[in-house]
Amino acid sequence: MGWMEVVLITTIVVTILGIGVIYSLRHFPSFTSSILPDRNEKTLLLDTERIIDAKMAQLQEVVKTPGSDISGLGVAFGKDLAASIQSYADRGYVVLNSRYVVACPKDLDITEEVAEALKVKLSASTSKPTALGN
Repeated sequence: MGWMEVVLITTIVVTILGIGVIYSLRHFPSFTSSILPDRNEKTLLLDTERIIDAKMAQLQEVVKTPGSDISGLGVAFGKDLAASIQSYADRGYVVLNSRYVVACPKDLDITEEVAEALKVKLSASTSKPTALGN
């Protein structure tokens, strides 16, 4: 078998495989959705470090109060923050830490919304530069 026959057979096999892939992608949507990313995926960004730093500043005031359980308050806050993040996931959102995002629309940032829900006061002193410009 010469090189022309090898090229011809290879071309025929690749063409048949290509037609099979195209057919599968068009006629089996469940197969397609399992290998292609979801274009309707909802992604939000959260600056957890900014929220935690602000909460730590608030807890510093609690430390000044005799008999305060600072570790218990910190653990409770951690659980509340995790529950808040999970509530977004339960509604179909992917929540990413904004510290690791290079560029995105500013309206994806939910840091202030989450801080407000957790009764954490964000201030300029807790604001750190991020990809979002916070």
